Amino acid sequence: MNFIQQQMYERYNNKYAQLQNQEQRGVDNTRRPISHNQALVTAMIDNATSSTPRENLSNAFDAHERFIIGDSAAQTEAKFMKKILKRKEELMNNNNNRNF
Repeated sequence: MNFIQQQMYERYNNKYAQLQNQEQRGVDNTRRPISHNQALVTAMIDNATSSTPRENLSNAFDAHERFIIGDSAAQTEAKFMKKILKRKEELMNNNNNRNF
């Protein structure tokens, strides 16, 4: 894990720990809905932390190639992107269900 990934991972874990502590103390966690970008970044972090180093390198290579060539040149959606988008939808649905 590089420095930026480590910082994002620590920030995510610190926020998660704060929310758990608030729930244990009975603090009302009325939150605004999670945004598309927040859910996407969280899904990317989850994917990177749950993948092997080899999978992360493969994903990075594929993402770089799609960026350089352009998304219109890619005929199929990458497996890792399907996984990230599915996780993003789960996060958004879970968050929206909690707010109602």
